[in-house]
Amino acid sequence: DFASRLKGLESQFESILGVEGDSNYEVFWKSSLNDRLLFWIDKNESQVDLNSCIQLIVLALSRNILRSGVKLCPSDYYSWSLDQRKVYLGASTTYQLCKSVVLENTHFEDSFYVPNWYEKYYCIIVQYERKLDTDAFSKYMHMNYPGEKPPRRAYNFRLANDIEVLTGYSNNGVCPIGEKIEKIPLIVSHRILELNDPAQIWLGGGNANVKWRVDIDEFVEKC
Repeated sequence: DFASRLKGLESQFESILGVEGDSNYEVFWKSSLNDRLLFWIDKNESQVDLNSCIQLIVLALSRNILRSGVKLCPSDYYSWSLDQRKVYLGASTTYQLCKSVVLENTHFEDSFYVPNWYEKYYCIIVQYERKLDTDAFSKYMHMNYPGEKPPRRAYNFRLANDIEVLTGYSNNGVCPIGEKIEKIPLIVSHRILELNDPAQIWLGGGNANVKWRVDIDEFVEKC
């Protein structure tokens, strides 16, 4: 069962302190920092993709993300309104519902490459309630380019193709942590940093049916 599968992860961490809860699995771990953390998973076994959940737990814990949660969603989740999604996830506002958008600079030129400031791909964390302005993003990156700036023609951002090849995740399941996606610079919208009470966001969890809740301060510090 799920609890025994989790116990199999003990070799990767110091110990699992227990699996408890009636409506959810509340998984208590002891990390190498001797901190206690809670990682909960919805217990509805008819929906749970155990492999996806466990992979996400391992990814989060290996990055010392000590408090986060996973929620499994039905297959028609993306046909719902943002208000319906908010209620289902238990979010306090629709502005906590976020997505990882991968942009490609189709005019990228190797000669202008500067780590973080001029790359071919970027992963942008944005709220569903707000539109990502690629022109504004291009202007910002151009304005802040260190040294002599490339010509404006060297910037043309659009949604990247081959998302699964680039990130390791399929559409609607893109998670900002993972071996492939962490090779892409990550940028968090400043609007997300303004959230509070609680300061949390919901993101894709590596599978279209898995959503990941994480505290904003921990996410910014460790991702």
